Amino acid sequence: MMPSSAETGIPDIVRAAAKSGEADRYLASLLSPRRVRGDLIALAAYVAEIRRIGDEVREAPLAEIKLQWWRDALARSEAGEKSGNPVADQFALVVSSHNLPRAKLEDWFDARVHTFYADPPASDAALALELKLLDGIPFAFAARILGNADADENDGVISEAGTAYGFARLGLDYPRALARGRMPLPLSTEPSNAKAYILREARVCLARVKPAFAHATHAQKLALLPLALVEPYLQALERVDHDLTHDLGDVMPLSRVWRIWRARASGRI
Repeated sequence: MMPSSAETGIPDIVRAAAKSGEADRYLASLLSPRRVRGDLIALAAYVAEIRRIGDEVREAPLAEIKLQWWRDALARSEAGEKSGNPVADQFALVVSSHNLPRAKLEDWFDARVHTFYADPPASDAALALELKLLDGIPFAFAARILGNADADENDGVISEAGTAYGFARLGLDYPRALARGRMPLPLSTEPSNAKAYILREARVCLARVKPAFAHATHAQKLALLPLALVEPYLQALERVDHDLTHDLGDVMPLSRVWRIWRARASGRI
């Protein structure tokens, strides 16, 4: 049964943004304690809105201007002003109530800006850092909301989680990046080898994060529940009939729910 806005403490429009744009994080939030469920949904909605910018605005300078509006909205909230956007205003409350570090938000915004432009990552290390920032920082924020007050994207389990999940999401969204005119992999990677590269790097990261997840704190495990989708995402990508350059990968909705629920119940991914 879907929680009502009264249960989550957030507007329907915020919950809808999270559900449609960040389904993995949204489902994970529903399996979290009620006291923070609405805050985690607001985080998922905010991540969804920022991620959506690159898909909706193809011209990089215009996308950066749109992102700047979201940055400014947070700054205005610190001065007690409302932006009028429910997702921005709800997330501003989350930032304030959980003391989410502004410097990390700026790092996350900067990493997103880089994806608006055609320049590919300079190296394998640069790509790993980009993914750690883009997906690791939201994981760290979720852990902070859940009670791990000093969680950081550089923490071992969160760092590996960000890169593993980031590689899987990169594979799923690969056609969108190409449509924006960006090669999301380092130039040293041959286009014909892109799928193999993504699968290899994702599985290396996943192999490292699995034992770390098993020994993670309760807050970290709840924050990292979307990791349960990495393996099925990779299986979807490696299907013989999956064209990485044209097919958007995904899993069946019931499979998504089952995987996240099982990870929550078993403590394993």
